[in-house]
Amino acid sequence: MSLSKIAKCALVAGVCVAGMSVYVQGAEAEVSASIGGKFGIGGSGDKSKVEATKEADKPKTPMDDISQRAGDLQEKVKTAVLMFQKANNASREERMSRLDQVISTIDNSLGEMGETGPLYKEIDKALKTTAETQKKYKDKALNPSLDAKMRERYEKLVAKLDVESNNLVNRRSVLRKACEDLDHRKKGLVQEKDFVIDLMAADDLKAANEALIAVIDTVKGVSEAIDKFAENMTTTPAAPADVKGAR
Repeated sequence: MSLSKIAKCALVAGVCVAGMSVYVQGAEAEVSASIGGKFGIGGSGDKSKVEATKEADKPKTPMDDISQRAGDLQEKVKTAVLMFQKANNASREERMSRLDQVISTIDNSLGEMGETGPLYKEIDKALKTTAETQKKYKDKALNPSLDAKMRERYEKLVAKLDVESNNLVNRRSVLRKACEDLDHRKKGLVQEKDFVIDLMAADDLKAANEALIAVIDTVKGVSEAIDKFAENMTTTPAAPADVKGAR
């Protein structure tokens, strides 16, 4: 056989081998994808699915409920604020209507955040549960029938619950301060609104429009205040100065 024919045969053989390799790799990938799709394994999205499942399976804590309520309040207030800000080029009547909506939303939020509201009660409930659990662990830590190592483990649980209890007390103080701040801002908005109404009654429409534009700064302050409140309720805040007086 001539050298040229040998070279051609070698080339054809190489192409066949490469083709077979690609075919096998493709088949392996297809089988892997098929098995993964059938049994829920393999694939880039599986890790995130597993993580999401783990997160969903975690038992909810009292702080999860408190954080959720705080986040819901934040969303409601910010939505009302945004609607007012977007009405900058709308009619005076529309802007006044949206300002009323901001004030109403703050009122509703204060109702949820106040001492008779569900958010405040949620924190009190968590504090009560923590105190009851802590007492049970303290009793076990002092129980002479348990060995020393077990009593020590219960002492550590008591210390952990001390931290949780302090965090809850701090959050309750944050809640009180946020209520005072929002109530003060709401009163300021009501006064500005009344001023606009009086300007409109005096037929000073230019001044009324300018006053309505100025209200935007006050409304922005409300948005910033609710953001700070929500952040402090979902992180571990430092103890406010009035914690000692907290009930």
